[in-house]
Amino acid sequence: MTTTIKTSPTTAAYERLTKLSTPPDFGHQSEVPVWLAAAAGSFELPPEVLAVVDRGLHLAALYAANVRPAAHRDTDPEALLSGARIEQILDADDDHARAEARYHRGETLLLAAGGHLEGEARDCFAPIRDNLIRNELREAVAQVLAEARKAADALRRFAPDYPPRLLSEGNADELQVWRDSRELQRRLDLYHAAWMASWRWAVFARGDVDLRPQRPGGYFAWTDPDAIKSHDLRVGIDREVLRIAAQPSEYRLLAPSELMPLHDRMEADLGPHPAHNAVHLIRKGVCE
Repeated sequence: MTTTIKTSPTTAAYERLTKLSTPPDFGHQSEVPVWLAAAAGSFELPPEVLAVVDRGLHLAALYAANVRPAAHRDTDPEALLSGARIEQILDADDDHARAEARYHRGETLLLAAGGHLEGEARDCFAPIRDNLIRNELREAVAQVLAEARKAADALRRFAPDYPPRLLSEGNADELQVWRDSRELQRRLDLYHAAWMASWRWAVFARGDVDLRPQRPGGYFAWTDPDAIKSHDLRVGIDREVLRIAAQPSEYRLLAPSELMPLHDRMEADLGPHPAHNAVHLIRKGVCE
């Protein structure tokens, strides 16, 4: 079975995050929440990432505590006619005005802190995303696919489509194998999401928008793309874990630093040709 870490700092942080009705905002397309979801129960994230998560959780708690004052009617003449004194009405008006001002100042302060949090969430991944992909993520993917190969072997007679014939012809044990494999699918989808988030930011930092996986699991995953006969599997349209596990090529998610030097050498070798030719050739499977 796939290694499961039930109790760990990463898993605990993920559980705290998922229990919030309004989770912290780590920024648009941030790596933090997707890596946290991928790592929970599978591997540990570095302390610098968990520190940012803790700061985000703290900020979310402050947001929840900064409650706007209840509606108030200023200089209420009806209250005066009902027996209140002028001083009472004016004091209530002043108290409400102060509470409103403090609420809005708190909102401004929280928004500023949120901007700092976005920067920290981005910066903490910059020096570690490659190592995470090349080590923890690859090992987690390899474990999932090793288990998926067992399931694919058990369901070989239903491949490659599985559900249509499986539902009509499969026995109870085979149906249970299929149901269990959906957890493997879920895990692989989480790993893909984390991988894509890191690629997105690595490409953004480089300024080369063409050099990125276009689909989860696509292009930069197969060590031997030519061995993959299914176009949908090769380019990442098909992400069924059992079909991926059954292929003759190793499925290994490529880190940005592993591809970019290759791209740069190919671009230099192409001479006067447009730079996008290198990307096109790489996507066709020209890889080392």
